[in-house]
Amino acid sequence: MAKFIPNSIMREQARQHERKKAKKIKSNAKKKGKKFNSNTIDVKTYKRITDSRAFEKAEINLRRWLHLAIRLRDLERNEKGEIIGHCISCGKEWKVEFWFDGSIKNTDLWCASHYWRADQYGSVEWDWDNINLSCYRCNRKLGGNLAHYQVNLIKKIGQERFDKLEFRKNQVANFNIVDLIKKKERAMDEVEIQAKRLGLDFYY
Repeated sequence: MAKFIPNSIMREQARQHERKKAKKIKSNAKKKGKKFNSNTIDVKTYKRITDSRAFEKAEINLRRWLHLAIRLRDLERNEKGEIIGHCISCGKEWKVEFWFDGSIKNTDLWCASHYWRADQYGSVEWDWDNINLSCYRCNRKLGGNLAHYQVNLIKKIGQERFDKLEFRKNQVANFNIVDLIKKKERAMDEVEIQAKRLGLDFYY
């Protein structure tokens, strides 16, 4: 027989989980002051650069920080002071909810959605114009809802930038681990900037 767990305990466990995530993000943000110097690569660093496992780890770290930066970039405060998200495809609006410690609660509702799919167009997998805030339904269940995504993306970035993005998607992706580290550092900087803009002090 399954053991009954009161809702209050489940809520507290969820809060503790979110606090741990926020603490980890804060800790990582403090470490970003030590920049990677690609001009002085020693033997140890070179081995790390050519290590496929290290490359995969760098991709994971970049994805986490870049997607967080995109999500925060596309949030805004309304006239009531509430933090609001809008889906790039369907236009759905939702209010971002927080735990009592200030960490974000309902992150499962909003995604960093690629217009040109990352698994097919590696050259724009990390492109800021190619990734935008989307609701879970459009991104996961409707494959991006691309017909509406395109219309609203052009409204957002303009036809010229969209055409350049479309051109970039056909380029050969040739990122090395140094590129990924630099991109991650830029994303971490952007997370801090956007968090300050929104008043989310647990991200920096």
